[in-house]
Amino acid sequence: MGTRALSGTAFATLLLIALMMGANHVAARLAFNNGVDVATAVAFRSGVTASVLVILLFIQRAPVALNGRHKRYLPAIGLLIGVQSLCLYSAVARLPVALALLAFNTYPLWAALWDRLLYKRQPERAVLMAMPVLMVGLAMALDVFGAASGLGAAGQWGRIGAGVAFALAAGATFGLAMILTQHEAGDLDGRLRTASTMLFTGLMALVVVTAQGGFHMPQATPGWFGLAALTFLYGSDGLAQNQPGQYQRKYRLHIHDGRVACHAQLGQYGEHDGEGRAIQKRQRCQPKPTGGCLRHMKAALC
Repeated sequence: MGTRALSGTAFATLLLIALMMGANHVAARLAFNNGVDVATAVAFRSGVTASVLVILLFIQRAPVALNGRHKRYLPAIGLLIGVQSLCLYSAVARLPVALALLAFNTYPLWAALWDRLLYKRQPERAVLMAMPVLMVGLAMALDVFGAASGLGAAGQWGRIGAGVAFALAAGATFGLAMILTQHEAGDLDGRLRTASTMLFTGLMALVVVTAQGGFHMPQATPGWFGLAALTFLYGSDGLAQNQPGQYQRKYRLHIHDGRVACHAQLGQYGEHDGEGRAIQKRQRCQPKPTGGCLRHMKAALC
């Protein structure tokens, strides 16, 4: 099946997603600067999103049948996204937001690596060609030798090292979660898949919150605005992307941590009945996430 070009509406939607997700992390930094800690932020946004999705699953009577493979891998995927969320917000708390997200967005390369290691799939040529360009650009942005800052390599890494490590760890775990989702849970309804992920992520964050002695709530009004904004932006984007409709029928996007996970599956869910149930088609396309991440604004189309 050939690749279809993105329509203007689809492209604009992806730009809106990118804007909302960027704003989400800016709001998170505002909350962190006013007393909120990483685990509290992850617990709030994941808990609220999971709760609303569970309600929608019930109202829309979405199919919830799980086989043995789903039951094994959904908890693992959820825990990976929990680790990724904690690592990414830890990076945002330590680095300028743009640099943290830039380092995190190496995840298509991590996804290609995990796909090769776990499923023996050869990375696409586009990925191999993009790897050195992306790494050189990242090195320049991070000023790895400390030339622009005047601190030297040791001084620069002393300042950014922890944040970069958290961001790269977030990219690695997110890439692994993408690959496991594609191969082991790609046939599940996106709403159920995302609700499960958010549930396990929220539970993991609650464990961390308990271990550190409780929630760290905002100490000033801007912190409350930041916490509310990151929860709203994260949740509303994930909810909007997991509702059945014409756009999803054409470009089915599954959201992990509020981002477009690069395994859109054209035609996988076919038509929907009046109550929002997915009616499976016999013919399914095989998503190719790693190469597609570098094309079409991270939406891999069959």
